[in-house]
Amino acid sequence: MKQLIIMFTLLCSSSIAIGAGTLYGADKELKSASKMIYKGQYKQAVHILKEAVDSEPDNADAWNLLGYASRKQGNLEMSADAYNKALSIDPDHKDALEYQGELFLMLGDKAAAQRNLDKLNALCPEGCEQLEQLSMAIADWE
Repeated sequence: MKQLIIMFTLLCSSSIAIGAGTLYGADKELKSASKMIYKGQYKQAVHILKEAVDSEPDNADAWNLLGYASRKQGNLEMSADAYNKALSIDPDHKDALEYQGELFLMLGDKAAAQRNLDKLNALCPEGCEQLEQLSMAIADWE
């Protein structure tokens, strides 16, 4: 739940910074989907996020959220595809690395999750929320 609140806050903050309060295209869809994710309405969020990635196929944040909502909905194949797309756009996307690492654990692939953790270690030499969360997920998995 803490992750969702942080993610929601970050998305809302970045959306507000876009302009004078007017959101367009994928930014509006991301804000709407984030609210649904926060409420646990993953199916509705996936629907909105599919529209977001259709309108802005190079939006790594939209792909990451699609991966997250899909994973929470139980569609692990769609989740994996979305995280891969987010990371192909932005290989250093910290949220996508964390969430993909959690997906790897769900699939029983601790080695892949560890590779994501290693990358987060390199990206966050002084630590970051994503590094902490994935580290805890790996420890809990063991």
